[in-house]
Amino acid sequence: MLPGPLRGNGSPARLLGLLMFACVALSLCSPARRASNQLLSRRTRAQPLILVGVMILAVYLMIQCVLFTQGDKSATVPADIVAAEIRSLLGSVAFVGLSLFIITTVRTRRAIDLVLLSILAGAAISVCIGLLQGLMNVDYRDFLVPPGFVETRQVGLAIREGFTRVTGTAAHPIEFSVLVSALLPIALHYTRFGATSRIRLFTGCVSVLLLVAVPASVSRSAIVTLGVVALIYMIAQPLKVIFASVAAVGVITAVYYVAAPDLFAAVKNLFTGAAKDPSITTRLDDYKYVGDMFRLKPWLGHGLGSTVPEHTRYLDNQWLQVLVMGGVVGAVALILLIVGGVVGITGALRETRTPGDRDLVFALAASFGAIVVSTTVFDLFSFQQAVLLIFLLYGLFWSLVAVLSDENERSTDKPESLPRIGKQAAAQGVR
Repeated sequence: MLPGPLRGNGSPARLLGLLMFACVALSLCSPARRASNQLLSRRTRAQPLILVGVMILAVYLMIQCVLFTQGDKSATVPADIVAAEIRSLLGSVAFVGLSLFIITTVRTRRAIDLVLLSILAGAAISVCIGLLQGLMNVDYRDFLVPPGFVETRQVGLAIREGFTRVTGTAAHPIEFSVLVSALLPIALHYTRFGATSRIRLFTGCVSVLLLVAVPASVSRSAIVTLGVVALIYMIAQPLKVIFASVAAVGVITAVYYVAAPDLFAAVKNLFTGAAKDPSITTRLDDYKYVGDMFRLKPWLGHGLGSTVPEHTRYLDNQWLQVLVMGGVVGAVALILLIVGGVVGITGALRETRTPGDRDLVFALAASFGAIVVSTTVFDLFSFQQAVLLIFLLYGLFWSLVAVLSDENERSTDKPESLPRIGKQAAAQGVR
């Protein structure tokens, strides 16, 4: 474990990301392993497009390295700011390593299902803990600290409108709400298209848990991201599914209205009383502060990790934080990452041949879109679970392109796919 002020980079998730980056780097650079690397050796129709996704990640990481050099490294700089800069760079390496590892190794339908179902299992645990937090007002995360680990900062449970804002296993109620909304379309996909009845039953239960947990965080972000999810995912659905989904949301809303009318009123007041909400006015005040900081260093910013709240101020907007830390170049890097995800979605959608595949692509696109929209309501890259999910989805988009392309190539190579006269010629050994 990495000790000292590096804090979160000593977590298993970050260390695994760094290990994944090292594995991919060795496989690409080592002549002995280059021949066996799937990314370089497999000549498929989709390979040039997949390499575009890899190059986007490489450019993104290079920009982060350049921005790291812009930070003040003098002896007068507080140690926590220097540590924040190093944490930001190591985090970027771990995030990119996760995406690259998925692109280069997750190359089967079964592997994709395993990754997504594992995420849903983790989401179910987090939601159960979150609901218990709301019902009993006890932070059960205190009982989940493994032996030998320490908490680097106390988070605790927040109160809004008289209700406990549940966090599950996340670091903040907003992160919890974004994760719950973003993972809902993936759970709904496997509820309809799961390979076995057990998978469909499991993901159906997870879908219900996620829907119930949406208002539990008492957060506007939950409703906003849920709306984005519905807008994107419903594009691929027939009318009967749309009507069933609307009915399910209506039933859950009615249950909350009857069983927890105070909570229902609190969530409603988040929107009707937004003009007087301190969280809204504080976010509006951030624009003037960011404008002043941006004019000082408009192109490369003040360096990674330079927005340490103890020395500057909280910025509940990832784009404002990027403008301060990386200026125009940092904003371009974030835009490039989002565009790379959109291109991967488009490439996967073009390779779909069945309703199930098309539904999966739209489910992942809805999750990605929800997280992208959430960058305007909180500083996404300050929270490990949410930012890991967006990089994981990025890798899955490009892996799905490879998987669907391979399946389509194999199907076209079968004699059954040839015209009738072509089958007769193939049987006679004549082209």
